Amino acid sequence: NLTATIASPSSISGTASVTITFGAATKLAVTTLAAGFINRTDFSTQPVVTIQDVSGNTVTSATDVVSVAISSGNLTGTTTATAVSGVATFSGLGKNGTVGSKTLTFSSGSLAVDTQTFALTFGAATQLAQTLPATVANGVALSAQPIVTIQDADGNTVTSGSQATQSVTLTSSDSNISGTTSMAAVAGVADFDGKGVTLTGTVGTRSITAAIASPSAITVDTTISLTHGAATQVSIAVASSLVNDTVFATQPVVTIKDASGNTVTTGSAASQTVTLSSTDATIGGTVSMTSTAGVANFTGKGVKLTGLVGARNLTATIASP
Repeated sequence: NLTATIASPSSISGTASVTITFGAATKLAVTTLAAGFINRTDFSTQPVVTIQDVSGNTVTSATDVVSVAISSGNLTGTTTATAVSGVATFSGLGKNGTVGSKTLTFSSGSLAVDTQTFALTFGAATQLAQTLPATVANGVALSAQPIVTIQDADGNTVTSGSQATQSVTLTSSDSNISGTTSMAAVAGVADFDGKGVTLTGTVGTRSITAAIASPSAITVDTTISLTHGAATQVSIAVASSLVNDTVFATQPVVTIKDASGNTVTTGSAASQTVTLSSTDATIGGTVSMTSTAGVANFTGKGVKLTGLVGARNLTATIASP
């Protein structure tokens, strides 16, 4: 209504009925907010954007193309929608990337933009990440125990739901693995700290495999360098048949080894004094020397045995550890 009034000689007014239609388009307004922000899935509620005049009236004649952009990462689906009677309805929009706060910005030409801020959450579990130390000694618990994280396709930790509490199992295809090798993840993380996970085997590059069974079988292989463990034994290489009171044609070679038979090549145990002896024959030559990198090679030392013919023993000994 539009009313005209005079005050004199008395109050007199007249009213006319008028119709106001929308004015010129000046801005965009998100009239249906997007919802359901799960990584790598379409929004469960797609956004609807209305073209409005300065007073917020829908400009029903507008057929502008409305675009949407994201503050970080990538949008999936079609990022434009054409207005019908002033209303642009998006479909198939989604988001992939790292979790956290994101902002959608809707724009169309010179019209004032509108925005919506939301929190992107993790998606379905598709991969595992495993943290291991670079090197571990044979037969010794890993200095930093494995940490296995259940992740979605973009590396976000799956922190809640049934996938976040899966049983994580550790195995090795090329070594013996011991300790507690299975545990339930908590908030998507299985931290084996205090579980005594240990690798035993031949030195070299070895692997530890972490696996979960649900929602499907997911595994990750991580390599680790296995080095020798503590010295626990020595081996002696010598010809099986010798001539009495004659320098061995091939002199003894003594190797300091760990429990798995790996040569102890470094550390104090690798440079021990190695002594040869025999309980049932007389041994001659230089019978004591210091090992180098875990090996005492008596070549040139003139070692020989003198005694009665028959099976005789030759013993190699170190004093430490």
